[in-house]
Amino acid sequence: PDPIFRSIVLTTQSDIVSAAQSIRERLNFSVAEQTACRSEHEALKAWRRAVEDAGVFVFKHSFKQHSISGFCLQHDQFPIIYLNNSTSKTRQAFSLLHELVHLLLRLNGISTVEEITFGGYSEAQKRVEIFSNRMAAEILLPFSAFESELMAEDAGDDGWIARTASRYRVSREVVLRK
Repeated sequence: PDPIFRSIVLTTQSDIVSAAQSIRERLNFSVAEQTACRSEHEALKAWRRAVEDAGVFVFKHSFKQHSISGFCLQHDQFPIIYLNNSTSKTRQAFSLLHELVHLLLRLNGISTVEEITFGGYSEAQKRVEIFSNRMAAEILLPFSAFESELMAEDAGDDGWIARTASRYRVSREVVLRK
């Protein structure tokens, strides 16, 4: 009755922390529930269920083109997100939220594994991709939670990075970029 794509509208000027908090609240998936997931697979299923419950159809399939991690198609009633099932579970969760951000920006999108350089992208496209990446990371690992992790005595070493990624069921890259 109240899909997320009607209740939350983003622009690339939106405040990332407050917008991510609004999205997480609308998805009704707390940090405590996320860290209680027993595996990356379970966390991905929970994220997918939350996005679907918020009114977005999510599909998964192994793509022949391995460089694509997901895409979305914006629609007024039936927006969809399609994930490459052959990527890691943490990559699929990141792509799911990245594509959700595209939908909340009212844009179609495609995520590639190698988009870090954004070769061939216009300045506007780069802004959208950087914003979507930052939003997905903030939804997955809110700064407030990350800040408390930084108080650990061994913060920043390899073991801490791995433990933090495991606790939040995110990739080490998300932790490193935070």
